[in-house]
Amino acid sequence: MDIKTIGIIESPLLIHIINHLYYFKMKKLITFLNLAAFISTGVLYAGTYSGGNGDVSNPYQIATLDDLIELSATPADHGAHFIQTLDIDAAASSSLNNGDGFAPIGKIGVSLFFGNYNGNGKIISNLTINRPSEDNIGLFGYVNGATISDVHLKEASITGNNYVGSIVGNLWNGANVRQSSVTDGSVTGKQRVGGIIGNIAAETANASTTMIHKSYSTASVNGNDFVGGLAGYSTGRIEKCYAMSATVIATGGGVGGLVGQIDGAATISECYAAGGTVTGAPGYSGGAIGFASAGIPTSNIEKLYWNTERTSQLTSAGGEGKTTNEMLQQATYVGWDFSETWKFAANRNFNHPILYWQNETLLPTTNLTTVYKGRNIYPTYANDLFYIRSDKAGQISIFDIYGNTVKNAVIHTGENCIDISHLPSGIYLVTAHTTTVKIIKR
Repeated sequence: MDIKTIGIIESPLLIHIINHLYYFKMKKLITFLNLAAFISTGVLYAGTYSGGNGDVSNPYQIATLDDLIELSATPADHGAHFIQTLDIDAAASSSLNNGDGFAPIGKIGVSLFFGNYNGNGKIISNLTINRPSEDNIGLFGYVNGATISDVHLKEASITGNNYVGSIVGNLWNGANVRQSSVTDGSVTGKQRVGGIIGNIAAETANASTTMIHKSYSTASVNGNDFVGGLAGYSTGRIEKCYAMSATVIATGGGVGGLVGQIDGAATISECYAAGGTVTGAPGYSGGAIGFASAGIPTSNIEKLYWNTERTSQLTSAGGEGKTTNEMLQQATYVGWDFSETWKFAANRNFNHPILYWQNETLLPTTNLTTVYKGRNIYPTYANDLFYIRSDKAGQISIFDIYGNTVKNAVIHTGENCIDISHLPSGIYLVTAHTTTVKIIKR
């Protein structure tokens, strides 16, 4: 939406200013202009959504994919308050913008997002962003001073260049993500790539308030450098979170089951990583943290654990490695809050701890032969890779729509990554043991 459609400000100069506001002065300037508009017209913000007026007491209501598109396309609203009122199936996002998919909310040089988005426990499923040449990619691209809470993505496919995460690409000074999750799906980029957040960037003075809190990811993550199951790179705060990623794969260094690299005044507390295999450059890969820059006090990393067996990593740049059996024991998690923050759910999450607020039905069971979150072959919308969980070794076969075998592959016990980059786009059937799943190669 062009700012002229608001019908409030007619001056070409002011229109130009608003359309080019960004960085740290943006919040104050937009707030001032919106206040002036409200005084003169009674209209606080510009957008049209499913309800509300963007005020803290009457937030804009997000109920459809069209509402999300409106939010993305309306920079004048990026300082407003939002609440999601319904689950949203965003499958149609794959065909938006000539195949580029959804345009992230908040873009550097246009308008950062500095408002408040309350996901309200509702799910956004099947979101697609396919922008391999663009930076700051996620549901929210570039945020500064924003609060994003209770946002839940399921089966998202997120592809970008640098600063790539499912929920936030680039999280800046004072911005925070709380009580949010990414279930299944994949995140792909080059540098600073994470399951939930690509980059957590904070000046020292804001390191304690720029954070991710009580959140988790089970997405697969792929990149080059600074790649993590939860966050790719952090100079901020990671607290009471976990990553149960299918796999975390990097071609370079700084790759960790939880976070790829930490720097500056970064802190990590009461977190764990217990996903699939973590793969990256030797010496720069870790079960929890891939690399920690020199000068970070050891006291900044506390109550952090990783599963040495599931991650296939015996070392980490912080934390304590534990066997699978140890990770299933409450006694392992010294100093953790099991009264209000953490709990165990029988036969869920491979019997690792979960957060109190979680919906247990979205979590995998302990039995790998049980279909993993609806399938043991995932994601069903794939780019060059897909994944298989199995409790035994064997062989898979991939068939095209004509019944021709296009690939056979050996799989081992646990997590398997299958390369289909050589196959043309189309529909395929994958058979593993007694399970057959349809996948679509993008």
